Amino acid sequence: MQLQYEGHALGVEQSLAQANTWPSLGSTFMISEHCFNLCFLLELVLRLVLSRSEFFYKDGALECFNVFDMLLVVLTSLDLYLIMPMTDSSGMNLTIFRPLRFVRVIRTLRVAQTLKFFITLRMMINATLASVSALFWSMVLLLVVMLMASLFLCQALQESLGPDSAVAAGTREWIFQHYGTPVKATWT
Repeated sequence: MQLQYEGHALGVEQSLAQANTWPSLGSTFMISEHCFNLCFLLELVLRLVLSRSEFFYKDGALECFNVFDMLLVVLTSLDLYLIMPMTDSSGMNLTIFRPLRFVRVIRTLRVAQTLKFFITLRMMINATLASVSALFWSMVLLLVVMLMASLFLCQALQESLGPDSAVAAGTREWIFQHYGTPVKATWT
């Protein structure tokens, strides 16, 4: 939703879309992102302190979910507290770090960790999955690929929609109409 809002805001800024009806939504997203990241960071620190070396290795095996979780929290914190403030304050062009912002999308995979605690839910999911045809999974896979591609396109093309862009106004309008927001990019 945040990327949808940012894409729409760029369109408003370039006079390619109508004015926003909820102007404080951007700051709401930023505050909620900081709150969630702080909770994730505190959880990670608490788990590291309590588990110590068992956080990474348990019974001689690498705990992949814990390493993945730590990597997500560290990369999100780097983006949120180092890269974004450097870009905002100094005006530096740090587009090389834009793929790092894709980590926000991957954070949703943390939900997969909680499934191991709900045995009954997992049994219901397994029963449902066993009865579903290959068509359903091919549609889900296609949707995920389309969504990931649209999110990637939106983030990659946001530089082209900015006010300092060297892209012609007509081309900027076309880019916004087709790829300005994740919904438009997915539809395209």
